[in-house]
Amino acid sequence: MSSPTGNAAAPAVVPNAVAAASPVPAAKRRRRLWLGAVAAAVAVAAGAYGAYYAAVSSHYESTDNAYVQGNLVQITPQVGGTVVAIGADDTDFVKAGQPLVRLDPIDAQVALDQAEAQLAQTVREVAPSTPATARWPRRSTCARRTSPRRRAMPPRPRTTCSGARR
Repeated sequence: MSSPTGNAAAPAVVPNAVAAASPVPAAKRRRRLWLGAVAAAVAVAAGAYGAYYAAVSSHYESTDNAYVQGNLVQITPQVGGTVVAIGADDTDFVKAGQPLVRLDPIDAQVALDQAEAQLAQTVREVAPSTPATARWPRRSTCARRTSPRRRAMPPRPRTTCSGARR
């Protein structure tokens, strides 16, 4: 088996020294090129996100387990009644003295009428049992003249019961 040049047969295996000096195969070069492109794209995306975070996102707070602490006050009515209007919604800020609900005035008017009727009935029941003088005592300015203390004092110029001098 001779070669066309007439030399002895060429060895089928190339020594290691010769393989290291040979160029990198095309497939390996293509893989390195793609890996470099992906690494560059990741670096550019990370840089863009960092710039966005520094310029915009760092100014906003966000959380997934936040809570708000505030003053919750139990509201109880002074009187019962039917609600006609509501002056505040849930989570609205209200000031002291601001009306929150408006009740139907008919209920209060009925209660007032009943109380006045009960008072009039009580007065009618009690009035005949007491004498007129006990209900309306007389206040006389002349009553002072007949008191024992007044009799012990020296006489003064005479006046009428209304206190006017003659």
